[in-house]
Amino acid sequence: MAADYPPFLNSYGVVPHILAKILTVPVPERFSHEFLSHTLGFRRDADRPFVPLARRMGFLDADGRPTALYRRFHEGKQLPAILGEAIRNAFSQLYSRHDNVDQFDRKTLQALVAEITDLEPSHPSARAVVGTFLALKNFAAPDFPQTDAEMAPKIRKPPRTAREIRVEYFGLMLMLQK
Repeated sequence: MAADYPPFLNSYGVVPHILAKILTVPVPERFSHEFLSHTLGFRRDADRPFVPLARRMGFLDADGRPTALYRRFHEGKQLPAILGEAIRNAFSQLYSRHDNVDQFDRKTLQALVAEITDLEPSHPSARAVVGTFLALKNFAAPDFPQTDAEMAPKIRKPPRTAREIRVEYFGLMLMLQK
């Protein structure tokens, strides 16, 4: 029997991109792997676990139809509150242990996930659970201070001019002008 871990994507860096794309397309009749691939453009096999994650978040019913929570998210109003509810749905195992788990730093969160899953904190699945949780949380509240070098923006290339900086944030390359 498979372990009942909190939800995760091994490629959790794609989560904010999928959520952002959802806001730009009409609400589908059914959110399937085909919708994820053809309409949203996320074609990699590593992107497919987003559909079960969306179910656990309460965005989709068992048949893949968008729920009222998905529709509220799609409206784009009160995103932090809506995603907060979705995160609590998806990660109920974490919240059942600590009501303020969203305020934990990465190290404390890793310890909690390791305790729940019986995995080492460095295990790829445990790290993916933590990464998925933080990716969702940071999309909901992007001003939250980054506590981990993996999630924090990284300067990728030296500036072309003294006024230009290139930054990678969640896999997206941004060019900032001073």
